[in-house]
Amino acid sequence: MPRLDPASSEEEVATRLAATVSRVDSPEEAVLAFCSGLTSVIPGLRIWALRRETASGLPGAWLDSGDPPPFPAEVLQQPGSAAAAALGGGGPFRYPAESDADVSRAPECAYLRRRGGAWLLLPVPEASPAGLLVMGHAEPGVMDASAETIARAARLVHPYLGLIAARREVERRIEERTAELALFYETSRALAFAKSETEIATLLGHTLRPALGIEMLGLLVLKGDRSELFIEVAGETSPAALRSFRREVVSQARLAAGSPFPAPRTRVNRPARLTGRGRSKGAELHVPLIVHEGRLGLLSVRAPSGALDEHRARLFYTVASQAALTLERIRTMHEASLLTVRNVLNSMREGVILVDRSLGVVTANPAAEVLAAALLGEPLPARLRRLGQVDLAPEGAPRGVRR
Repeated sequence: MPRLDPASSEEEVATRLAATVSRVDSPEEAVLAFCSGLTSVIPGLRIWALRRETASGLPGAWLDSGDPPPFPAEVLQQPGSAAAAALGGGGPFRYPAESDADVSRAPECAYLRRRGGAWLLLPVPEASPAGLLVMGHAEPGVMDASAETIARAARLVHPYLGLIAARREVERRIEERTAELALFYETSRALAFAKSETEIATLLGHTLRPALGIEMLGLLVLKGDRSELFIEVAGETSPAALRSFRREVVSQARLAAGSPFPAPRTRVNRPARLTGRGRSKGAELHVPLIVHEGRLGLLSVRAPSGALDEHRARLFYTVASQAALTLERIRTMHEASLLTVRNVLNSMREGVILVDRSLGVVTANPAAEVLAAALLGEPLPARLRRLGQVDLAPEGAPRGVRR
């Protein structure tokens, strides 16, 4: 940075400082350039910076500058202190909320003069981690003569700091949008080839794990009077965390459906073993999967506390919409295939019954319904237990095992 001439007038110093700050790209460099320019024209000037605490709106700890700070940082948070009175009107000094800040308006400076020196307190806009600059000089007379120069420079430099902050915010949003588009592309490309609910859960788990930092993903699919839950687990997870996540997914799905349904059959794709080191607490998001006002299920994720911020939540909602459309496509394809099979079976003279793993009747042709009624003495039930004298699900047999 070019050095400023100590003999320059106040207006020249302020103008050249503003020009120097306007040429840098980062808020940190802008504050450093401003401080460096002032120390070059005011010999003996010392500058300290207080960290901005965005959560509380209060000043935080001192940023390390190599010099001992002029007073404890807590002074600005104490009503009645001279520094707090100068900046906060008697109460603790608080930074304005980001939505209330006006980058075109320079902040008010506070000037404190004591026997051991003088200090000028200058709030910095949301362009830098340093929220407050404290400029001091051991000789009050020098500070008296320089205060107006510093104030004039601050009023000129302040808008540039605001512009730098605005530019960084635009760049941040562009980066976020680029990441969103990349995630949408990867998700769309992956889901385009999904042929089952299991594949949807697996593909989403692999895609969202690096993008959102998720620990578990759950896909609950409603199928009439039945339901299935697919859970993808990333990394180490405790049995308690897995049970807690499953319970919450089922609870949220029942709330979204507006009516109770039987406990879903659960399939978990997890590491080789569960450990006791996984967290049972974390942040969760649950999004109903709805297409044309039809409820298809629920998509849920769990991540470490604080990981699912507003930006990531917005991404997840968009991905859930893609998952709902994919689920609807798979369901439509399945129904079309089932209709084709049903038409072929209906044309056959032989009786054919298709059942799933739990012996639920998927479809049966007319010939099978006549034969089953003769064997069972009643119309074909929704779930086969016996067929004539043959017990299809003997007592104690594992679920899905049949003779």
